[in-house]
Amino acid sequence: MDKFLKIKFNNSKNQKLIAGLVLVLLVFVSFGSFGSIVYAQSDLSSKNPPISLCDQAIKNAGIPIDGISGWPVKRIDFKAEATEAQKQQAWDIVNSFDYEKELAKLPVDSGNQGMITTYGSEIPNLT
Repeated sequence: MDKFLKIKFNNSKNQKLIAGLVLVLLVFVSFGSFGSIVYAQSDLSSKNPPISLCDQAIKNAGIPIDGISGWPVKRIDFKAEATEAQKQQAWDIVNSFDYEKELAKLPVDSGNQGMITTYGSEIPNLT
């Protein structure tokens, strides 16, 4: 068993094999991590994420909800006064929700707005 666990580095063929495996491992780990980070950033950096617009579409239809959960939507939290017809209508809105169409309805930012901090105070534009 000791012979099996020992790796000899005096053979250049073994060194090349190990270096190649380490390189392949690093590439897979790097691309896998990079992809996850990009996906997470694209979701978090949106001013109007799909779940928020879908939630607003249901509320705009006059359906009493507390909110929705998951994307794609997995759960709708209805208020006690919601009727069965309203519940079905909410699920119909979710199932037919078109994010691109909802984004197109929003006003385009003029770009003249100052930056807003986490606490809501406006930072003046630098000139």
